[in-house]
Amino acid sequence: MAKENGYVQTAFPLLYGHEVTDIAIEGLAIDGNPERNLFQPEAWKLSGLYLDEVQQAVIRDCEIRNVMGFGCFVLNSADVAMAGCQVSGCALEGVHVGGTRGFSVRHCRIAGNAVRMAGRGGVYLCFLAIEGVYEDNEILDNNGPGILIGYRDRDNLFARNVIRGNRQAGIALGAWFRGDTYRTYGNVFRDCVIEDNGDAEEEGYGVHISGDAHHTRLERCAMRDTRPEGQKRQRVGLSVGPEVQDVTVVECTIE
Repeated sequence: MAKENGYVQTAFPLLYGHEVTDIAIEGLAIDGNPERNLFQPEAWKLSGLYLDEVQQAVIRDCEIRNVMGFGCFVLNSADVAMAGCQVSGCALEGVHVGGTRGFSVRHCRIAGNAVRMAGRGGVYLCFLAIEGVYEDNEILDNNGPGILIGYRDRDNLFARNVIRGNRQAGIALGAWFRGDTYRTYGNVFRDCVIEDNGDAEEEGYGVHISGDAHHTRLERCAMRDTRPEGQKRQRVGLSVGPEVQDVTVVECTIE
C-alpha cells in the first residue's frame, strides 16, 4: 500500500538451480553485499544459494557469507550433498531445508547466522526433511538454536557435530525440536558435543525436545558448559516436553 510506504523490489538468489539434475557447485565465494541489498524476512529467493526441485547435486568448498536472507536454501529436492563449505553472517538461517530426501551436510562450518532475525539459527529443518545426514560440522555462535527440527522431519542423523555458543532472546538452545513439531520421528544424535549455549543474558539448553516428536535417540553425546563458574549459562542438558514419546539416551554425558 502506498500509504504504508510500500515498495517494489527485484529479489533473486545469487545462485539459483531449478529442475536440474547432476550438477556440481564448487569453489565459489557467494557474498550477499548487505550494504546494497534490503532485508525481507519472508523472501526465500534472497538466498545466497537456492535449489528447488534439484536431483543429485554437490555443493563443495564454497563460502556463503553476509546474505540478506538464507545462506543455503534447499527445497523439494533429493540427494543434494554439501561438503567443506562455510556459511556465515547471513540474515536468516545458515542452511534451510524442506521437502527434501537425502540432503547431507558434512565438514561444514555454519557460524554467526540469523544476524537480522533472532531465533532462526544455524541449520533449520523446516517441513519433510527426510533421511538427511549431518556429520562432522561446526555449528557455532548463531543467533538462535544451532539445529532446529520441526514438522514431519524424520530419520535424520546428526553425528559428530560441535554445537557451541548459540544464543537467542529467552532460551538459547543447542538443538531444538520446535513446539510446532508434528509427526516427527526417528531422528538420531550421535557423538555430538553440545556446549556453552546461551550468554550472559540468556539461559541455555543443550537439547530441548517438544511437540509431537517420537523415537528420538541420543547416543554418546556430551551436553555441558565449559566456561568458568559465574559464566555458565547452559543450565539444562536435556529437556523433554509433555507430548514427546520414546526418547532413548545411551551413554551420554551431561555436566
